Amino acid sequence: MKQISITNARKNLYSLTKDVVNNSEPVLLTNNSGGNTVIVSEEDWKALNETIYLLSVPGFMDSIRESDASEWAEYDPKE
Repeated sequence: MKQISITNARKNLYSLTKDVVNNSEPVLLTNNSGGNTVIVSEEDWKALNETIYLLSVPGFMDSIRESDASEWAEYDPKE
C-alpha cells in the first residue's frame, strides 16, 4: 500500500484521490502525531462493507462450504 504524509496529500489531494479511484489501490496517510488514515474509493468501501455484512450472517460461510462442488466441475463458461 502506498504511503504518503498528510502534508503531501494536502498538496496533491485531487490527483491522489483520482489515483485511488482509478487504480482501486488504497493509500495510507501518515501523521506524525499518530492516528494514520487510509483513503479508499467509494466503490471499494461499499465492497468491503458488503463482505463484512455477508461474513456476519450466521451460517453463510457454512452454506458455501457445503455447496455441491460437482455442479461447478461440470460448468462450462463457453456455454
